[in-house]
Amino acid sequence: MRWRFDEWRITDAFQREWRLWLAPADERTRATHTSRWDMPGEPFFHLIPQAFSPSGARDDEVARDLLSIYDALTGSRMSEALPRPTADRRRLLRNFAPELSRVLYTALESGTLRYERVEVPWPFPEKDEKPSSRRDGPPAKESTTYQLRLLSELDRPISGLVVLVNADGAQRKIASDGAGVVKWTEAPAGGAIAQIHDVEQLRRAFEGRERTSRRTTPLPEQPDIHIRTMSSATEPIELREDELQTLLLITRTDLTHAGRACEWGKPSCATKGPWLFDSDVKVPLLRVHCDGSSREVAITGAMPPGVARGVEASDPPSPPTWLASSLEAMHDALVRGDLDTALRFLEGLPPLPPDVEEPPADTQAEAQMVGEQLALLESQGYSDPPFGGSSTEERYA
Repeated sequence: MRWRFDEWRITDAFQREWRLWLAPADERTRATHTSRWDMPGEPFFHLIPQAFSPSGARDDEVARDLLSIYDALTGSRMSEALPRPTADRRRLLRNFAPELSRVLYTALESGTLRYERVEVPWPFPEKDEKPSSRRDGPPAKESTTYQLRLLSELDRPISGLVVLVNADGAQRKIASDGAGVVKWTEAPAGGAIAQIHDVEQLRRAFEGRERTSRRTTPLPEQPDIHIRTMSSATEPIELREDELQTLLLITRTDLTHAGRACEWGKPSCATKGPWLFDSDVKVPLLRVHCDGSSREVAITGAMPPGVARGVEASDPPSPPTWLASSLEAMHDALVRGDLDTALRFLEGLPPLPPDVEEPPADTQAEAQMVGEQLALLESQGYSDPPFGGSSTEERYA
């Protein structure tokens, strides 16, 4: 709930109340933490998954407050456009959690946004303690089970991957089993948060994905299926009691040149990485495994015949470039359904190679060659005829 223009009170899923406010400019001090995970007891680790899922908002009250903070930091009007975030007909909040997380954590690290937990005093007087009785056993501790299934985009299980699960202050590092399931039994009740523990381990588990086929069926939109790419794989996922949640990782993207590919000759790939390029087909095909490393792919065309003639070997011409970029941003945009961003990337690729003019003839070298030929003729007894001379005697004196 927004208390003032620059202050909010939000209650999380564990019934803890948080006070958040915008610090005045003269009181802002940059945080000394090396990363967001080092911030002690920060609230967004639980609030963002509580309010948003990949498909949109799931809690109107908390989502409305977080959008209000987002508007105050960025100058946008998301909270005004969506007074009820769960009724998002234009799907503006689909996969909005990463952007919201970026803005909020940047504000925390810069000192613009502050937070503290509100300690609410117990409203009832304490009763006198009863005498201990042998019949009274220890109070039963409420527990539950949390499960997260890890799948590749071909719905194949990812086994042996370590996941960090946090429930009511308790943490566990659990490896997925042969079915790709991370399971924590007898865990504290009230909900939990799970996230990938080691990105490098995940990257090793997906090595060679460019050699396998890509997903051809539409991505699911169920609320219990969380779709991620390698760039967003470490974002937290909210787990509910006795409910199986699924993390679906999408890494494969294919790119073809379906236009006048013949104008490029036989293109080739100039860089090495998690991709395969097949140019021995009518339509060249680039198969990419987007592993989150943001490495650049470079595809160049063949040199037009005759372009390199007359150019010194020390300064060879460069072949025309069709692609020189990382495909991570386009892949992420496609997965989250942002077609405008993906199309802008594709529109930036040149359909035809640039026109290349042949270098001008070297007139100085040509004049030198003619002079050498005339000197040779003169040394052999020949000379230039006088102006107007036409006879053999005048031509060769």
